[in-house]
Amino acid sequence: MNETTPTIELGSIFSMSWGYDQTNVNFFQVVGITPASVKVKEIESKGVEGTSGFMCQNVVAVKDSFLKNSQWADQEKGKLFRLNKQRNGFLVKGCYYAGLWNGKPTYCSWYA
Repeated sequence: MNETTPTIELGSIFSMSWGYDQTNVNFFQVVGITPASVKVKEIESKGVEGTSGFMCQNVVAVKDSFLKNSQWADQEKGKLFRLNKQRNGFLVKGCYYAGLWNGKPTYCSWYA
């Protein structure tokens, strides 16, 4: 089986979905690249019209719309993360996985 290495370039987007009784989604945009790592900043997401349910909605990334504050990445300088061997993702804070986003809406839920 011949697997191709994903092409990661400036502007590529990674997504991270996490949570226990809700599904949180964060998106990161590549602002720098090294052979084994990416430097990212967190970007905003927006709801997809027509996908709202009870305390849930599908979301997509908003490219180039950098958040002012982030608990995951340094929004001023960017945060460097080491890519996994397949070059399609990285670990955030040692336990959350951010994978190369496929561009499709992602499920998100919350509780009041």
